[in-house]
Amino acid sequence: MNDEDIREFLDNLPDKLDILEQGVDFQIKKEYIDYSHTFDRGELTETETVKLSSILYDIKMSIEAKKKALTILAHLGTIIAFRQIEKYYTNPDNALKQWTALALQECKMFLASALTDQSTGFISSGLGGLNNRLRYYFLILPSSDRPFSTTQKNILTRRINIV
Repeated sequence: MNDEDIREFLDNLPDKLDILEQGVDFQIKKEYIDYSHTFDRGELTETETVKLSSILYDIKMSIEAKKKALTILAHLGTIIAFRQIEKYYTNPDNALKQWTALALQECKMFLASALTDQSTGFISSGLGGLNNRLRYYFLILPSSDRPFSTTQKNILTRRINIV
């Protein structure tokens, strides 16, 4: 990567980044992003949007059909679409929990960009986040085969609490 690539990357960063609170499996995230890029932003009337969202509650509909409906709704980036995804998010099909979280966040991103004229994006990790902070885990092992002493444990606890 050269200086020009880095500059271009930095220039294309959104003005605002949100952190997705729910952890999302990497494979689901990759599938969602790949699938999402096959759709352009669209426009539907309020009635059409509500009708499209009814697919989500139809037990005869396949998971694939529901994924498509969620992705289309997300790309609408309207308040109605956001509310429909949000409603489904409270009780989604088990297989679509993470997909729905991504669709909700993407719709929120499009909606915020449209309302504020500010580009927005989101960060998603396998562990999720809270209050604009990513969750992460540390695994700290002693360098010897002996367990940590009480003093070492106290030092580690204090240092981790600082983070």
